[in-house]
Amino acid sequence: LAISQCWKARPEQSAARFVLESMPTRAPFHRPDLGSPRQKASASDRGYGWRWQRVRLHVLRTEPLCRPCFSLGTITAATEVDHIVPKVSGGGDETANLQPICRRCHAEKSARETPRGKGG
Repeated sequence: LAISQCWKARPEQSAARFVLESMPTRAPFHRPDLGSPRQKASASDRGYGWRWQRVRLHVLRTEPLCRPCFSLGTITAATEVDHIVPKVSGGGDETANLQPICRRCHAEKSARETPRGKGG
């Protein structure tokens, strides 16, 4: 149906509203390909749901500075929480296994821990 035909069929809506409502929310090339092997599981499925968010906030409130930077004598605000022993290697969410860390230090640590070719 052309827009003019649809408009005649639904006179109670404005043309602009009809066009906006009839458009998909995302272009097809932006939709996740659920069959793709590179599709990442949701944060909750990976163990980072609401409980993790509460633990994360607790760690950042208790220790607001990046621990690796602080050990080098630099003061940097922590923006992330890192598992000292990664979850993949059996580390848990206990506070003894968590450290507040800045984005830069976290990226460097993750790059050192991720084996080449795995793309984690």
